Amino acid sequence: MLCSLTLTSLICLYLRAIRRPWSTMKLWMMLLILLLHLGNAPWMKVVCVSLPAPSKVSISSLNMEHTLSFLPGPGTPPDARFTVQVLRLRKSQWRLLAACAQLTAGQKCNLTRAFKDSYEQYQARVQAFTPSQTSNWTVTGVFLPLTDTVLGPPDVSLSGCGNCLLLRLGAPIAMEFSSTYRVHVQRTRDGVQ
Repeated sequence: MLCSLTLTSLICLYLRAIRRPWSTMKLWMMLLILLLHLGNAPWMKVVCVSLPAPSKVSISSLNMEHTLSFLPGPGTPPDARFTVQVLRLRKSQWRLLAACAQLTAGQKCNLTRAFKDSYEQYQARVQAFTPSQTSNWTVTGVFLPLTDTVLGPPDVSLSGCGNCLLLRLGAPIAMEFSSTYRVHVQRTRDGVQ
């Protein structure tokens, strides 16, 4: 069980320790570590990480629409909420997604705006919380929008215009990079291209 102390408690222990000689200070540090480990210091308010971590955290992407999904960990209480943070690997700083800060079990998080650079690598993580408890974070693998999205079929329309055919092709999504299509058409009756 991991525990964190309130800032006031830590300052109080530190001030007690710095007034003592080094050997006594080492003893105080050992005592502090022991108390942190046991989590039963009577003069300190202790908040413990005891909620199960979310499981099966994954990102799916269809036509550059990115969605994070997850399952609550086993034994997660029904009143638990979930929060999502994203990381742009080049920046190395986790960022809270306001739209996904209070999710309930079964809700998904749309990451499309957070992952706007198609050539950048990203990660996401999910944490369960209640007013008095939190879980450990569960982190996704690295996600690269350009290569990890699944593109649907192109929009195709075909119409006749007398002695000709009009074929229109369109990408399934509006992308910021250019698309080039090469179409080969051949008449089956006489092989004319």
